[in-house]
Amino acid sequence: MKHTNHLLRRCQQRGIKIDMAEIIVEFGREEKAPGGAQSYMLGKKEASVVEAYLKKLLNEVEKAKGVKVIVADSDNLITAYHARS
Repeated sequence: MKHTNHLLRRCQQRGIKIDMAEIIVEFGREEKAPGGAQSYMLGKKEASVVEAYLKKLLNEVEKAKGVKVIVADSDNLITAYHARS
């Protein structure tokens, strides 16, 4: 996603990290904004969904340690196995 100079200035002025803005757009609640634009907000409900997703992802990362996946042609997963460290 592209970032305008306006966004970069306002985020800096308001102490909002660009990563935070991207998370809000990815997981936040979408609403209509003036001029045909869209606004996004990460409320308590959306934040709970993200937190649950991240906990699940962290659990899967822990289980994935030491697993090797073989890929061919840049997008065809061929096999997976537990590799020796």
